[in-house]
Amino acid sequence: EQDLDWVPIDAEKLKRVYDDLVTEAGATVLFQTFLAGVETDGEGHVTTLIVSNKKGLSALRAKVYVDCSGDADLSAWAGAEFQKGDELGQMQPSTLCFILSNVDQYAYKNGPELGWWDAKSPIHAIVDSGRYPEIVDKHLCHNIVGPGAVGFNAGHVWDVDNTDPETVSRALIKGRKLALAYRNALAEFHPAAFANAFLVATGSVLGIRETRRIIGDYVLCAEDYIDRRCFDDEICRNSYYIDLHLTKEEARTNGELEMAERFNRYEKGESHGIPYRCLTPRDLKNVLVAGRSISCDRSVQGSVRVMPVCLAMGEAAGMAAAHALRVPGVDVHAVDTNELRRRLRDEGAYLPTENQPVSGNKASPTTESCGVQKAGRAFTLVELLVVVAIIAVLATLIAPAFNNMGKASLLDAEGNRVVNLINHAGQNSVSKNAMTALIAASPDASGAYRALTLLEYVPEASEWTQFAKWETLKEGIVFDPSEFTTFTDSSVQPQPAFPPIRYRSASVGPYKYLIFLPNRSLLQDTSAQIKLAEGFFPSGASTPNYTRRAQDGTPANYYHVTVLGPTGRSKIDRP
Repeated sequence: EQDLDWVPIDAEKLKRVYDDLVTEAGATVLFQTFLAGVETDGEGHVTTLIVSNKKGLSALRAKVYVDCSGDADLSAWAGAEFQKGDELGQMQPSTLCFILSNVDQYAYKNGPELGWWDAKSPIHAIVDSGRYPEIVDKHLCHNIVGPGAVGFNAGHVWDVDNTDPETVSRALIKGRKLALAYRNALAEFHPAAFANAFLVATGSVLGIRETRRIIGDYVLCAEDYIDRRCFDDEICRNSYYIDLHLTKEEARTNGELEMAERFNRYEKGESHGIPYRCLTPRDLKNVLVAGRSISCDRSVQGSVRVMPVCLAMGEAAGMAAAHALRVPGVDVHAVDTNELRRRLRDEGAYLPTENQPVSGNKASPTTESCGVQKAGRAFTLVELLVVVAIIAVLATLIAPAFNNMGKASLLDAEGNRVVNLINHAGQNSVSKNAMTALIAASPDASGAYRALTLLEYVPEASEWTQFAKWETLKEGIVFDPSEFTTFTDSSVQPQPAFPPIRYRSASVGPYKYLIFLPNRSLLQDTSAQIKLAEGFFPSGASTPNYTRRAQDGTPANYYHVTVLGPTGRSKIDRP
């Protein structure tokens, strides 16, 4: 079991295997070619990709596109909604992997374990000595990758955004220095194995753990992971633990090394499903996403970002792309997932059926369970009457709880939409050196703020223009109107004033707004707040009724977003 935890790969052999697979399948390969631009028809279809290589710029066209860029580049450039990092935009650190050759293999295998989890590991003495200032934390993963060669996934480089080439360039320089520091430190503190070690290679690309996550038809969340949830449209299973690497501050203060310390790992045989809907970017009809950029919250992304499940998602996305060609209008959202799952099973995919329950599955009554146990012997009449009586009592006690369960994912999804719009506003201001306004309006006569959009005022323009579509909260989720006191009322207009605000061709009444400056900070400088909660607006009322209330009448389940005045970043608070 331990040998299966970190499986060494002969990288050179794997390259040749992949070469054979794609060429034998009849695919045309373009190495050293990069996405440079995306063209759309404005109706959700990507029409053309612009790519760059030594030949210059070329245009490529297809009916369906699969985005496995790792950063959702194609999707984001086509206008897909996405999130990036935590509520402050911070992302997991990167790592530049490296290989040491000429290692004494006997001493390596029979000497002290190098991992931080072993108290005898030399990494503790290395960090505590202070002799290698580049090595600031004890992250040290390793395995034999060839005769006398050990591969390392070690150390962290923070403040890296893989969509920003300047930060990546700085990180590569720092990562190469860090690799040499590890070689020298291991030679000093574990000379039996590494005294004559040679730094033979560093990664050709930086090891990135996190950037963009698309907003798809379903947002996989921590509750799904904890509940080992199954889905009717799942296209693969995942069992890797939630692995969020430490922040820079945690490294400096010897904080927790892994999110694994904060979430229980799965037991043997346990797993959760990944629904097809996580691969389909909302508002894009002919694009699929696979890999670490699928639609999920940040904690779950720490689990689904690793190679085995990414391989399974990639296979499913490729097969789904072919299925989408059969759909009128070529719409990935309309793929027959039952047929897709059947095809995947035919190819050997592990997708449990009703007659093949998921081992260790802890599905609750609210779960879309894909594993149904076969019935044993029949009840006797007495047993049946007793069970019915017990069920009746339990139903009376827990029905209110069941009525409110299953909403967390919807609340998270709607909250994610709001946060994504806030981030879009800030990014728009910075990228265009513009002012961007977040508008909160009522789409009907109730006066309840349920719809959001964005306006921009760019340099040399004469007026504000709307550049984002309206985002309207789904039924069952409401804004708490008391939280909009930090917004500016439409009775106070900026200069120049906003044009008439229209929602589906109809003018809206009073609305609230925030303005982001070109440096992303808020015009009013103070932080602004939005609170989403489970509830509904009675007919003609501007005050919501909350589905779940605390004793003081306030919402018991909420998604609270604070937009920080000085930075324009969003901070999320959940109960």
